[in-house]
Amino acid sequence: MITLRQLEVFVEVVRAGSVTAAAGHLFVTQPSVSATLRALEEELGSPLFAGRGKARGLTPAGETAFRYATEALGLLDEARQAVIDLGGELAGRLRLLAVTTAGEHLVPEVLERYHASYPGVDIRLMVTNRSQARGPLADGTIDLAVMGRPPAGLDLHAEPLLENRLHLVCAPNHPLAEADAIDALATATLLVREEGSGSRAAVEEALGAQGIEPRRMTLGSNTAVRAAARSGLGYAVMPEMAVAEDLEAGRLVSVPLPGFPLSRRWHVVWRADRTLSAPAEAFRVALMDWAAERPERLDLSDEPSGFTR
Repeated sequence: MITLRQLEVFVEVVRAGSVTAAAGHLFVTQPSVSATLRALEEELGSPLFAGRGKARGLTPAGETAFRYATEALGLLDEARQAVIDLGGELAGRLRLLAVTTAGEHLVPEVLERYHASYPGVDIRLMVTNRSQARGPLADGTIDLAVMGRPPAGLDLHAEPLLENRLHLVCAPNHPLAEADAIDALATATLLVREEGSGSRAAVEEALGAQGIEPRRMTLGSNTAVRAAARSGLGYAVMPEMAVAEDLEAGRLVSVPLPGFPLSRRWHVVWRADRTLSAPAEAFRVALMDWAAERPERLDLSDEPSGFTR
């Protein structure tokens, strides 16, 4: 008989990309994960994976099994939550996703309030970049995502949350600090995060529209990008909440070149074909209440509360 645990382990291995990564996420040993996968393959009578290492992928049977496994796990979560909701007191599970900057600077502050109000809710937060957010949104394994521009091609509801200003920043002694023409960016080094980062995509799109193709230095995190900018290695374009302390302390300066800061938005995103669970709806409300207190709050009086993409 196929067990719930087998499905959970299988789905996590597919999402994580490897048995080793999945074992770390599940807090079990790698041999335990491998044994669970073998048992599932024996139960189904077909191999689910083909290849090894980075070339490892799903077989046609694996693709089919993954689709049904994610749907089954999602339905079980919905059933569990529906029964819990009948009890009156808010409890159950809240599955969140936040892109890197939101996960580091936005969501934790709201979670603090939320957890104080609803201590019975089991909260799970996944922090990833924009491109890696597509899978969990598509297969419905998260309730809500907090991100900038939602991925195209999915039936999503995206509710504007907060203005997201992306500042062009550099060290105070960097030559760009005194620049007054956008062309100056072409000869300086642009410090960026990894491929798939939403902020990287935004700045590359903006510079590309100006015909600017700068030298790039790719760094693995917001922290590394800020540190490199402070040391004078180059310039970066980063969300205001990620650089606010450095700007206030004078460790970085915001360069007011034409078109900067870029103006974008944070959104609360969920699948349009799903009704939010009680914990998810309560967190959405908590996010909107928090955003209304912020200086970056949006004036949404002239537009609908959300839109479907």
